[in-house]
Amino acid sequence: GKPVDLHMNAEDSTATGFSGCNRYTGSFSNKGPSTHGTPIKFGPLAGTMMACAEGGDLEQAYLQVLADTDAYRLQGGELVLMSGGDVVATFKRR
Repeated sequence: GKPVDLHMNAEDSTATGFSGCNRYTGSFSNKGPSTHGTPIKFGPLAGTMMACAEGGDLEQAYLQVLADTDAYRLQGGELVLMSGGDVVATFKRR
C-alpha cells in the first residue's frame, strides 16, 4: 500500500528509500558518459530483508530499474530516470 520512494543526498552521494517491501540504502555516482541526460549510476544498494506477502515483484522490478539507470533529467520539478534513452521512472519532489 505504500509507494516506492527515492531520497538522494548530493553531499555524500547516497540514495535511500522504500522499494515496495523493504528499505534500501546505497550510493550513486554522476560519472560516465550519457547522450540522453546527465549521467548517473546507482549501486551498490543494500536492503533490509523483511518477508512480505505482497510487494516482492514490484520491489525486484524497481531495484532492477535503479540498477539499469544510466542518466537522469530534471523536468518541471520532477526527477526522470532513464536507461538507454528510455524513461524508466519519474519522481515528484516532496
